[in-house]
Amino acid sequence: MRIPLLLAASLTLLFLGGASPAAHAGWLPLGAIPSGAFASDFAVGESSVVVVASEIDTSNLMRPWRARVYRSEDGGLSFLPIHGALGDEPASNALEAVAFRGGTVVVARGSDVLRLEGDVWSPHDAGAQLRAMEWLDGPRMVGVGKGGAIRISEDAGRSWRGVSSGTDVDLFGMFWRGDIGWVWGQDIVEIGGGLGDEVSREVRAGVLLESRDAGETWREVHRTQGRVLSAAWFGPGGRSFLATAELTRDEGPAARLELLRSDDGGMQWRVVDLPLEVGRVQVPIVGEEPIRASYVHAMHAGGSTIRLAATAHVSDASMSDSGGGTSTTQRVSDFRIVEYISYDDGVSWDADDLGRIEVSFSGNAESGDGEMVAGRMVHLHAGQLLAKDGLLWQLRTACADDRACLGSSACEAGFCGAPSGAGAGGSEGVGGPGDGGPANGGNGGRAPGTQDGDASGCAQTGGSPGSSALLGTIAAIGFAGLRRRRGEEAGTCGQLR
Repeated sequence: MRIPLLLAASLTLLFLGGASPAAHAGWLPLGAIPSGAFASDFAVGESSVVVVASEIDTSNLMRPWRARVYRSEDGGLSFLPIHGALGDEPASNALEAVAFRGGTVVVARGSDVLRLEGDVWSPHDAGAQLRAMEWLDGPRMVGVGKGGAIRISEDAGRSWRGVSSGTDVDLFGMFWRGDIGWVWGQDIVEIGGGLGDEVSREVRAGVLLESRDAGETWREVHRTQGRVLSAAWFGPGGRSFLATAELTRDEGPAARLELLRSDDGGMQWRVVDLPLEVGRVQVPIVGEEPIRASYVHAMHAGGSTIRLAATAHVSDASMSDSGGGTSTTQRVSDFRIVEYISYDDGVSWDADDLGRIEVSFSGNAESGDGEMVAGRMVHLHAGQLLAKDGLLWQLRTACADDRACLGSSACEAGFCGAPSGAGAGGSEGVGGPGDGGPANGGNGGRAPGTQDGDASGCAQTGGSPGSSALLGTIAAIGFAGLRRRRGEEAGTCGQLR
């Protein structure tokens, strides 16, 4: 899910109580880029992660952004800068998208596409402002962006040509299965934003497009009114899922999600019955209110199992900074990760229970798990989420040491998706280093570990929820104390719920 950066110019409204990012049984915090930059996108490889972000310079109103690009070679546990001289150049646009393969890193800023070749960044003109990029086969890349722009590169981002999308809606995300691809976006009109004004938004339409020839031609296959599209997944047999969200206020990121399902490859959709209420929030003066799931950022399905990585909006705060004689106000939104999982092809769902969360005017401004800006899930047991503050989250589930089940994901010390060099039982694997720290647009593109079949590829271990074999596995790895969910399920890599 990609959400545009919002800077609120209002007085302090509400400060949040609660803990810093917490360990989840499924999603755990890993490393973070240095503080002070707003992250916008990431790309993953075998053990490498590249995160793009931007710092704002309030002293330069015409060109306020400075690029920040970070790379991790240990699966996201630690990051080093690779922006070099690119980070010294003030720009009128923030970095918005990244793609990389092998040693080549490609980032998008405005209509510029910049390639890291050795230690030197070289600029190239995409002819449009790109919001997401994906590598297809060989050197072929596809980029989508502002005003319905779709661009194709045949030489790894050095040159770009435009193809017609048939829409003028801003495009933010994409998903590819072979030469068949889907891109999505929405038409959001921003109102206000002048001195002392809050930016309000009106969502006019969300659009889903499909290509069956590697991006050369596109057609519209679905349109929503008043809802944004945040993530999608398309199976080879026609089973597909599309996540939308209705903004519940004119300003800020608060929203309420809706999940759609198609069994004919996206031609017809129906609403999936999800348990949206996932906790309660106690607000001073107002009283207690329900916490409802807001966005799905990534998803995957295999066999009869479906997994969604979502977040729930709890509340907002506005933080003012008067440093350097210039006053700026930044919105801080409290989001919590919520995992949904179904083992019966979507007939019933289990969801995280956030319990009761209190907020106060005490000035303790914590941001929960973070406001997610991008997410990917290339397997039922492999995925990442990126928060706006630059903290990377990793999906990790209990598993057997079964490569047929895991594809290219690692299975170290009993966990699927363990980052390179990270033990499952150590403090980094559980608590996550760097606590201080929409594939772009939900699931985007093909990556190692993606299954071609509609089954999960997992060895069946037998048993039922709470089976003794899996309980023994969980006890052996010493992770049972972190469980937030209600039970265990055998049969799909023995994942921990």
